[in-house]
Amino acid sequence: MKLTIIISLLFLMLTPSITVSAQEINQDVNINRESKLLKILEKKRLELESKERFLAEQAKRLNAIKEDILKRLKKLQSLKKELDTYFQKLKEMQNERYDKLAQIYASTPPQEAGKQLEKLDPKVAAQVMLRLDGKKAGKIWGYLPPQTASRIAQEMLKLR
Repeated sequence: MKLTIIISLLFLMLTPSITVSAQEINQDVNINRESKLLKILEKKRLELESKERFLAEQAKRLNAIKEDILKRLKKLQSLKKELDTYFQKLKEMQNERYDKLAQIYASTPPQEAGKQLEKLDPKVAAQVMLRLDGKKAGKIWGYLPPQTASRIAQEMLKLR
């Protein structure tokens, strides 16, 4: 019985140190988990930094492309404005020529004007006829062959 008491006492004395050892093992396991988690978190942080750098580079590249497009657009708008001005001047010159041609036909006898208009392109003849005084155009119209008058009339309708 004394032996049982001694063993029990020894067991009781040793139990706290066994408990501490279990706690130490538990702490080691927790430290291992924390270490693994820290490594995983560090790996994720590095991945995020890499993606962030990539996205920053892409944003920089897209901004450069945007600037280039804006420069090209500005240049195209300038060219369009120049072309619009050019075509406007061309149209004005063409209108002046049609006006002068109409003045010539207005001063030409109707029979002669009819013969000459018959030989013109129907589009040009239509421009001339639209610029003539109604009475003068009517007199010239009487000297045009029916088919020619019809083609000129069709062109005149397209212009109005």
